[in-house]
Amino acid sequence: GFYDLEKLHEVLLSLKGRHLKEETVIFEPIVDLTYEDIIKIMDATRELRNTDPALFAKDKDGVEMRLKALFPKIIFGNIQS
Repeated sequence: GFYDLEKLHEVLLSLKGRHLKEETVIFEPIVDLTYEDIIKIMDATRELRNTDPALFAKDKDGVEMRLKALFPKIIFGNIQS
């Protein structure tokens, strides 16, 4: 299958802009998804690119810090073999 990873990245970037403190995403992959496709989707989900707009969130001390990742914590749910 073909997956529009650019569109996925854009949507996730938009979500991150609205939920700056969220770090987790849950994957529920379909059965026929290849290992290579899973890795590509995970990369599009985790990585902030140099060309992406800068995103800032306050740390525990209230200091604004530039985010280094979109959703770095990935959980796999509903996995069936």
